[in-house]
Amino acid sequence: MKRIITMAAGFLVALSLAATAYAAPKGANARKSSPGIENSKKVMQYRMQREKKMEDVRKKAQLKKQQAKAGK
Repeated sequence: MKRIITMAAGFLVALSLAATAYAAPKGANARKSSPGIENSKKVMQYRMQREKKMEDVRKKAQLKKQQAKAGK
């Protein structure tokens, strides 16, 4: 019996939470992103670009090694 009561209470809490979230104003969650988030986005973008460049350099170096081995 306690399990059923606990499950019913949990269901009611979840239902009330969902109703509250649905009833919230639409602009409430549309905050401007903080400078820290913007900076972290820029840092990640830079890292991805740098990683892509390094991958290209590695590929070119590998091709040069293969060509050097083939030339011998």
